[in-house]
Amino acid sequence: MSATTINRSDITRKGYMKAYRKTSRAKEMWDVFSNNRTALLGLFIIVVFVVLALFANVIADYETVAIKTNPIERFTKPCAEHIFGTDELGRDIFARIIHGARVSLRLGVLSVMVGTALSCIIGAIAGYVGGVVDDLVMRAMDIMACIPRLVLAIAIVAAFGSSEVNLVVAMGVSTVAAMSRVVRSAVMSVRDMEYIEAARALGQSTTKIIVHHILVNCVAPIIVQATLAIATNIMSISSLSFLGMGIAAPIPEWGCMVAGARDYMRQHPYLVIAPGMSILLSAMAFNLVGDGLRDALDPKLKR
Repeated sequence: MSATTINRSDITRKGYMKAYRKTSRAKEMWDVFSNNRTALLGLFIIVVFVVLALFANVIADYETVAIKTNPIERFTKPCAEHIFGTDELGRDIFARIIHGARVSLRLGVLSVMVGTALSCIIGAIAGYVGGVVDDLVMRAMDIMACIPRLVLAIAIVAAFGSSEVNLVVAMGVSTVAAMSRVVRSAVMSVRDMEYIEAARALGQSTTKIIVHHILVNCVAPIIVQATLAIATNIMSISSLSFLGMGIAAPIPEWGCMVAGARDYMRQHPYLVIAPGMSILLSAMAFNLVGDGLRDALDPKLKR
């Protein structure tokens, strides 16, 4: 009975200590992040955009305000009724901005998810296997890195069409070259650790070792790189829409809005200020949050 009691108490104590360490680590990271005012500013801007995107239909109806034309109110300057004014077709710019946040944020996040998944597979294989496989994979990534990301995305969209799915795939593929190097370096830093050697000695498969032991301990740099990539992809998606190879009108995407207003920007500059500032603020916010996460997740920087 006493042995059983001791074992149970040990198990309880170990579980408590494990939960305590996780809580302390999370609290420590949040303390570092919350002391970074610029990172908190970026997080606040992201939360504002997300809230506006989630409640866009409550704030302004999509069909009647953001899409339906009203020639009588075209080129209305910012006022109490239309805080950002109206465009050349009489559509409320503020309504189109908040509905456009859904499109831009969704495509930016989804494209990074696709790119991160591909990068984890490629970088993990190259970093763990090494040797000839590593050389071949990295040379392929060097070739991709030689092509500018926007040019590569334009080529993919031009080949397969300008749908949202193709746009997500194009932007995801364009992030692989840079992100796979981050994953590879993180994998190489942990592949020779003792717990990896122990997993090999226990006869675990390579796939299980990579997924359950290596990538789990490489999450921090991947999260930071992914956050920074969201900012880049939002700007790239807006650039493609501006060039006519991304989201097409009348869908209210920020880059598409800037493209539609460029013929009237000299007489009515407010037409491009609102979508342009939305692109700028969202990209800046994700960059600030990425910098804050890097400081919070990197123990070397904390010291």
